[in-house]
Amino acid sequence: MRLFPSSKQSIKKRVVERYGGAFVRTREGHTVAVSSMSCWNVIFDNDSFDGPPVPLLGARPATRIGIPFISRDGFIWELKRRGLIGAAIYKERLRLAGNHEKTWEEKFEEVRPQLTTPDLLLGYGDFDYEFSIETNDPDRTRLLLAEPALRKRIQEQPIVLLAVALGEEWLTAIAGELSSDIGVLYVHRSELVKKDEHIQELYGLLSLTIERMAAIGSAAPVSPDFLGTSGLLQIEAPDG
Repeated sequence: MRLFPSSKQSIKKRVVERYGGAFVRTREGHTVAVSSMSCWNVIFDNDSFDGPPVPLLGARPATRIGIPFISRDGFIWELKRRGLIGAAIYKERLRLAGNHEKTWEEKFEEVRPQLTTPDLLLGYGDFDYEFSIETNDPDRTRLLLAEPALRKRIQEQPIVLLAVALGEEWLTAIAGELSSDIGVLYVHRSELVKKDEHIQELYGLLSLTIERMAAIGSAAPVSPDFLGTSGLLQIEAPDG
């Protein structure tokens, strides 16, 4: 046992203390925290790396939090901010939040003609221009994001990569091969997310999104028993 646990281990311990659950040793040999949220399991992983090592800098740390679920329709998508345009919209909306002379909505309508039209228009105003969305079903994506509270929660994130995937390598690396109908909803950050309030925000975003997916019939309202059926995971406390 290490005398002083690493920051990664300390973060995972705080997650388990806050949300309950257990520490799980993955097939690749590192530890994740698995907690329960409503009827789903949530995996918190800050030991995976973000892509290959960078010359002279080594491997880049990352945080990924995911909810495995049973997919009813094969619906997959990925959402992230649109580079410079998305970042500018985010900053300008924050700047005008307390401005009583001109609202963000008024400002956006002024600048909209100057902006590059996004590949996918869903009909949600500035949200369409702020985010890049890749999906196998635009109509389903429009239905998913029809909930204003979900769009607002996404827009509040300073950095966001939110996605749904089937056969996701990250999940199979943790739990082994799973049936083709097992999907994972996840957020990915190319950094170690350390502050409790930031972790809480990401859990809240995932909770709202998976509930919305269940509401539109894309996710079954029951968690797949990937821990009990894979036979590849050993529940244990991490070192430290």
